[in-house]
Amino acid sequence: MTSLAALDALAELPQRRRDPLVVIAEQNANRLPDLVGVRMSRMVTSPFALFRGSAAQMASDLSRTPNSGIRVLSCGDAHLSNFGFHTPPERVTRFDLNEFDEGGMAPWEWDVKRLVASVHLAVLDQGAPESTALDAGRVTAKAYRKAIRRLHQMSPVDRFHARMTDRDLARLASTRDQRKALAHATERPRTPESAQVLTRLVLSGNGGRRRIIDQPPLTRHTDDATHDELEVLWQRYVAATREEVRYLLGGYTLVDHVLRVVGVRSVGLRCYIVLLEDAHGDPLFLQVKQATPSVLASHGRIDQTCPAFGFRTGDDLGDGFRVVAAQRVLQATPDPFLGWVRGRIGDQGETDFYWRQFRDTRGSVDLSRLDADGTAATARVCAGLLARAHAQSPDLDGIAEFCALGAKRLDRLLANFGRRYASLVRHDFETVSAAAAKGAVPLTRP
Repeated sequence: MTSLAALDALAELPQRRRDPLVVIAEQNANRLPDLVGVRMSRMVTSPFALFRGSAAQMASDLSRTPNSGIRVLSCGDAHLSNFGFHTPPERVTRFDLNEFDEGGMAPWEWDVKRLVASVHLAVLDQGAPESTALDAGRVTAKAYRKAIRRLHQMSPVDRFHARMTDRDLARLASTRDQRKALAHATERPRTPESAQVLTRLVLSGNGGRRRIIDQPPLTRHTDDATHDELEVLWQRYVAATREEVRYLLGGYTLVDHVLRVVGVRSVGLRCYIVLLEDAHGDPLFLQVKQATPSVLASHGRIDQTCPAFGFRTGDDLGDGFRVVAAQRVLQATPDPFLGWVRGRIGDQGETDFYWRQFRDTRGSVDLSRLDADGTAATARVCAGLLARAHAQSPDLDGIAEFCALGAKRLDRLLANFGRRYASLVRHDFETVSAAAAKGAVPLTRP
């Protein structure tokens, strides 16, 4: 049985923390050296940006605090900017969790704490007072709790098929101004993504052969991965996809690829845009991304082997499988092109990679376009989506028990945790910024 003492313990901060500069240095050690400065330049733009790149630090901190003991298949990095837009096969733009590189097993509240802390930081970054940020965190926690209660009343099959509709988006925004702000943020282009990318990233070379444009340091051709190495990964990927996808992709040929800098968390990892063409020259863009161990394992100290993950076991399964499995479970309408392979790139040994469609009208909400009310409205939507994702795990009864016992008290506890953790992040930001000013942290401005 859940107790009030166990509930109150969820608001605790770690008594001792690892030095954020040490944690960042550990993560940078396994990245492409010439891109480390780009990553750090992005992280020192604001406390929220530092938070985006500090999933390892937070996993380390959370591992040093009491937890509920109830584990779910977790996003592992559920901050506001990791929710966004994607277009599933029916070509209707959806809003959902969008990044799963850190996906794995974790206590259910770790995702909620990361979301609430990100909301607090985002509202402060917009110039709102501490009280407004605290209230935004509280309504985020409340939206998660209420969504869990609603989902717990459904059958497992109904939860599996649950989707967030436009009506749901409007309902979660409690005022007309909030609904307007959220609608403004969710306006997305409807043009097929291949046509958009073709216009923006590709030019015709000798003999009319298409080639992706170099835009260093963010997009560039590189000797880090040869065409032949990508061709091997491509063939392995196609062979491992579902039958209907394999038939589709069998008609495409690998034409070109570039190294691509993405996000904040992933800068410096091997990530490639791949241009493919069919026999008629119609393009398809896929993304190939290196899959590294989740911070839930490396810093959160939670076993992420296949038995703990809750799926089939085997030595052939690794981090690529983990990322793809997390997305397929947690996202309501996952990309049918998702797949993973293991292969060699450059001087790397056997490495896990996963494939997905490249920027198929994907993208996070532009928080700079929202005020505090709009951010809170968006956060409520994100909290409902996070609850839907967690509700796919078998231990939903335990989460629902925590939420029922805690009620409004739980909302306040999680909001207060978000406030206190945001204060730690702002202190970390000052530490990292001071180190960068002294030249101890490399900065590369694109």
